[in-house]
Amino acid sequence: MTKPNEDGIAELFRSAIERKNRAIGTQRIGDLNKLFARRYGNRESYVFPNDDAGAEDLKILLHHYALNNPLAMPRIIKLRAPWVNEAAAARLLEQIEAFPQKWRADTLGRKLNLAGAEWRTLRLRTIAPVDMTQQERVAFSQALARQRRQARRRAHGKKPRAEYLAKSLSQTKPWLAVNISRSTWYRRGKPTPRTSGTSGDTIKILKATTRPVPPSTGVGGEDGWPSGTAASRTAEARSLQFRVKLELEHPACVNRLVPEAGRSISETHIRTGEEKPASEELHEQKETNPAHSQSPHPSSEQGFLKLKATEMH
Repeated sequence: MTKPNEDGIAELFRSAIERKNRAIGTQRIGDLNKLFARRYGNRESYVFPNDDAGAEDLKILLHHYALNNPLAMPRIIKLRAPWVNEAAAARLLEQIEAFPQKWRADTLGRKLNLAGAEWRTLRLRTIAPVDMTQQERVAFSQALARQRRQARRRAHGKKPRAEYLAKSLSQTKPWLAVNISRSTWYRRGKPTPRTSGTSGDTIKILKATTRPVPPSTGVGGEDGWPSGTAASRTAEARSLQFRVKLELEHPACVNRLVPEAGRSISETHIRTGEEKPASEELHEQKETNPAHSQSPHPSSEQGFLKLKATEMH
């Protein structure tokens, strides 16, 4: 990497400072012209008086032109002080060009004896009044900035803060008129007292009718009323199948299927106090009328088991 040129950097800094000073000087010349126009006439055609105060004000103006636009100095003398002859003008120009001066805002304000009323009226930015401190000037400038922003907001249709707060929802509280909370009021779409009865959260049942299912259909519940949805009926059917499976696996069911030796099926059910199933009733009918079936005799244990296996399949 090459080492930066120190002379080039210094030249850049000097040019930046000159541009800044030139901009401030141009604004200072504008403030001086506004002040002198207020004191001596309008801005385009004011003329300094032929006295010591006029001559001093002319020198102040020429010093600022010497730093920003020295070529305009002869024209300014002819325009603002036509009572100065050529010899006096040449001596004045030579003196100012040799030693041009510039002043701070407070120093220039004391030389011009600038009052706060003139400063506030003319809105001068580069000259400080003699009867106001820096804090007072800053407060006044901030107040002007607030006024400009407020005027800009009013031009765009913005409401004043007091009017906005007076009509805000936190003050009016429209949810109290419909006797609900604020979150519910927002959720229901900000209802009014006239439309609160038809909000989104209100459910109205206009007509509800039920029709009982006859018990003969086999799908009703108690007293013939519907037992529920299809899912509940499916669950009931599964529960019934499970109870039947448990009943078949119970020891009492085994006793019914395989009776004890020396006892008949009817005696076993009578002893246990249970009701005879339909399969046993059919078996007894076959015993009384052997012509109906050629199945083995149920008195034997092996024939009875074969008969039950056939019925279960």
